[in-house]
Amino acid sequence: MNRGYSSFIREQVDSLKKLGVSIDVFGIKGKGKWGYLKNIFPLKKRLNRENYDLVHAHYGLSGLLANLQRAIPVVTTYHGSDVNRKSNVKYSKMTAWLSCYNILTNDKLNRILKLKKRFSVIPCGVDLGNFKPMDQNICKREMGLSPQKKYILFSSSFDRDVKNAPLAQATVQQLENTELIELKGYTREQVNLLINASELVLVTSYNETGPLIVKEALACNRPVVSTDVGDVKQILAEVQGSYMVDYNPENVAEKCRLILEKNEAYKSRSSMEKYELSAIAAKIKDIYASLITEN
Repeated sequence: MNRGYSSFIREQVDSLKKLGVSIDVFGIKGKGKWGYLKNIFPLKKRLNRENYDLVHAHYGLSGLLANLQRAIPVVTTYHGSDVNRKSNVKYSKMTAWLSCYNILTNDKLNRILKLKKRFSVIPCGVDLGNFKPMDQNICKREMGLSPQKKYILFSSSFDRDVKNAPLAQATVQQLENTELIELKGYTREQVNLLINASELVLVTSYNETGPLIVKEALACNRPVVSTDVGDVKQILAEVQGSYMVDYNPENVAEKCRLILEKNEAYKSRSSMEKYELSAIAAKIKDIYASLITEN
């Protein structure tokens, strides 16, 4: 995985460790195919130094790098951008063929990879211990937000093109006394506070892994308005008060306005129990055990 790997991967590693899996992390330094290739010798050196049973790579290009050695079996998890983007998918297809096992974070990815065997669909897990309902006014005060203003939490930073911030910004311009919060530079604990402080979470992405922020919001009993990315449609079908939208700012604003005007209490947390981080980690641990037994 790349050196600045995502918090949800770090949380998965921590959960697996709690289940007794011994894990070391190899951080990839560099970007693009040539940047990744420069890591092959440091990776082989690490693998030769330790007695590992498996390598678990996250994202297709990382999986391709891991498979450049053939001594230790590789499990690869695909997160969306490594399959949905044309520039990445050819590498992910090669990785899927080379890996001894593949994990897809949503079933849409297999429409492109077309795997027939030795794969599982396992979504990213949500930390229900950290993401939980809290008093909205207290959370607004903790985060320095106005109790008189309504807030919509954007799913990511504004500078990531795939997240489609212009649509979110155009949406909020149509809403009175409402501010859009950029999700950037916060700790996981602060993200929990921001979700609880906000009236809703807005996802306007073109493509996504999950996204995990949707599960985190629902775990906090906060409603979501989202485009049809990842497994969001499937998740929101199980709850009330959240909406799927297209890429028309007027339609997005209409659904946001419904939530802002109703100001209801939502009960979505229980639907997130099956995505709990430890339960997801247990499924991955079972895959590890099966592969180690085979080899």
